[in-house]
Amino acid sequence: MTKEINLLGALHPARRARELGLFNRVVENDALDRETQALVDLLLGKNQQGLRQLKFVINKNVEADPYTAQGFEALGAGLTAAVNGRWQVDDADGQPGWASYQARDPQSHTRQRRNAAKDFWTD
Repeated sequence: MTKEINLLGALHPARRARELGLFNRVVENDALDRETQALVDLLLGKNQQGLRQLKFVINKNVEADPYTAQGFEALGAGLTAAVNGRWQVDDADGQPGWASYQARDPQSHTRQRRNAAKDFWTD
């Protein structure tokens, strides 16, 4: 069908193009602006970084081997969680610990752990 369309230059109605898988959707001429705006509004309501990431993963997975594709999926899940705020997990410091570290407080848990580990591997 691709050769026929290109070699013959045959014109097909929009509905036929949809049947061939060339278009995802067909709308009436007077509904085009409204339907286009609805699609734009839907996409703008999504997490933009999530959409970029999903587009990247889909594009890369098309030709990837299964092992690499699984890796992209795992990284994508982690990035999705991060951009949706799930990177904020309970830890030993929490926000007060990080603030005291940034203030150069020598008693902060983060600074104490860092100092304890600084010379750990020295002989």
